Amino acid sequence: MVHIRQAKPALYYKSFRVWLSYGLILSGGLGLSAWISGLRVLDSISANFVSVAPDTSVIFILLGVILFFTTLRPDHHLQKMFSLSILGLVSIYGLLKFVEYFAGVDLTLENVLFPVTDTLGLFILGRMSPITGFLFFLSGIALLLILSPKTYRALRNYTSGLGLAVGVAGFIATLGYLFNAPFLYGSSIIPLAATTSFAFLLLGLGILSMSEPANIFVRPLAGPSVRAILLRNFLPLVIGALLFESLVHQTLDRFYPVNEALSISIISFVFVALTGAMVFSVARSISRKLDEAQNALQQANAFSWSILEKTPYPIMVLNPDDSIRYVNPAFVKLTGFLPSEIIGTNRLLCTGLKINYSNTRWTIRTRTYPNANGFSRRRTESCFGCT
Repeated sequence: MVHIRQAKPALYYKSFRVWLSYGLILSGGLGLSAWISGLRVLDSISANFVSVAPDTSVIFILLGVILFFTTLRPDHHLQKMFSLSILGLVSIYGLLKFVEYFAGVDLTLENVLFPVTDTLGLFILGRMSPITGFLFFLSGIALLLILSPKTYRALRNYTSGLGLAVGVAGFIATLGYLFNAPFLYGSSIIPLAATTSFAFLLLGLGILSMSEPANIFVRPLAGPSVRAILLRNFLPLVIGALLFESLVHQTLDRFYPVNEALSISIISFVFVALTGAMVFSVARSISRKLDEAQNALQQANAFSWSILEKTPYPIMVLNPDDSIRYVNPAFVKLTGFLPSEIIGTNRLLCTGLKINYSNTRWTIRTRTYPNANGFSRRRTESCFGCT
């Protein structure tokens, strides 16, 4: 008996989203802990940077919980209704925070719910940035479309674009903090906090991973193809290498001034080592997947071959030139011809009868079978019909 091993379900995205949800919950938890304890070091890289607003922390925790449960229990009705309700409130709240900056009115009662007196220059600490509000609005709309009923399925292709916008915004803001040059600190707009920036990067990745796999932004990275595997591994490697090189170079110049050639040599050596390790890991992974695919193909061929060999019905397979390619044992038993006598020939055609094998072959390709009959003969020269 031939056993066909079924392909394992793709759990990579599910595991990835679970870890992203952990990151969102942790980011929100650090923000709340810093607000309650007054220890700004918990959610800010430096005392010179703004801290996370408490309402921002609460929203990140809620979004992390929604991402976690919708990943593990996507079909739970009550959970989905609760998630949709929360996402609707988050979208409205974020939009109000964005509008109130321009309107100059507290539309969300934040001053009443979270009274704060500390300031950092021109900024009141503990207040949500209008940019944060706008990104929450985009995130809420994207997740609403993903979790919405089937009638809105056609709109889900736009969700990855929203997730990409949120992720890119978080990525850029995070880079600003990594290079000690955060954005908007010289303006009147409250900037994104460091923890908020990183959390939006995680949230954008979560939205992208939940979007339709056929979407233009997700399609190149999805699936078990070699191209997708290479992109999933080398794209982060290239981005990480560029950031690593810039960050290390800046750190060496600031804290450990050394010869320029020496610093470049050290960075290049580290980059080559990391790249070599990544290439080796990817090559081993691709080789393993190719071996598994080859074994599965061999098992499938063996299974198909066993069906052809053991079926009680005579089967004859033709080449494009109408010569015989294969006959099964039942066909040999019926005709009396050995496979070595007839494979590669068309000697089974009956004299004086019109054979329409090509029409039979055409109908099989088109999956229709409109009385395409032919005739073959036995070793005894008697003819029999085949369809």
